[in-house]
Amino acid sequence: MRKTFSFMLLASAAISLAACGNGGSGSVPEGQTIATVDGKDVTIHELNAELKGANLPSGAQRKLIEQAALQRIVDRKILADLAREKKLDDSPEFQLLKQRAEEAVLVELLQQNIASQTKKPTLQEAKTFIAGNPTLFANRKVLTVDQILFPVPSDQAKLRELAPLKTLTDIEKWLIDNGIQYRRQPTQLDTLQVPPELSTKILNLPAGEVFVVPTNGAVAANVITDSKAQPVSGDQATAVAMNILQNRAVAATAAKELEAEVKKRREGVKYQTGFAPPKPAGAPAAKPAAGVPAKL
Repeated sequence: MRKTFSFMLLASAAISLAACGNGGSGSVPEGQTIATVDGKDVTIHELNAELKGANLPSGAQRKLIEQAALQRIVDRKILADLAREKKLDDSPEFQLLKQRAEEAVLVELLQQNIASQTKKPTLQEAKTFIAGNPTLFANRKVLTVDQILFPVPSDQAKLRELAPLKTLTDIEKWLIDNGIQYRRQPTQLDTLQVPPELSTKILNLPAGEVFVVPTNGAVAANVITDSKAQPVSGDQATAVAMNILQNRAVAATAAKELEAEVKKRREGVKYQTGFAPPKPAGAPAAKPAAGVPAKL
């Protein structure tokens, strides 16, 4: 039987849906002081930020979690003070890490801002989505797969050589012959976590068919060895559907509002020779930054 290898994306990056906090003042919001570390206050706002996104219980159990989170804050501040005493905050490494962390936080806040302004799906939209996507809900399956995971080759064209291979053993031999490190182990694939169109393709594969997908910056070759039905229904299905629809809406809004702006600003970026991203075929080469020699 002829094998067909599909290179399909398993998952997309999730965007946080938490509401934005206070912003624009450039300082930490004032609030009730809940601890003092070497004369510096720890506020309730800091504790809330530490617990943001956590599914907190009620009563005494919640208090224990809050106390543990507060202790993490206290210990972190103590250790940070020790680092400052060693003048580590004056090092170039600190400045680079601080800049990267600040940029990452700003990107997250931008995503949260878009999420907060995106219209939430209705209950009827969720019900329609559930009915139209049985692989996620009524027909949901948890698949056990035999998987080989390996990094994307530097020459991605080599991936075409996988097309005629019929078994994981053939792929394993190809990896060894090409000197590519890999890991082979059983794992699970939940159709609830996979785009419906991809789930349908995977579930319709003949028994023993190998399918290859990119995942988290690597490549995974898989064969299904077991399948168990685990349907999702009722309130759980509604919650899942609302979350999926909201994520899609946020992604669409982000694409509409940000992609054109990012593309326009990329055109103004100047790279030193050898550092520009590869250009599409036929596109003019990037101009080197002013003052940068043609060859380093």
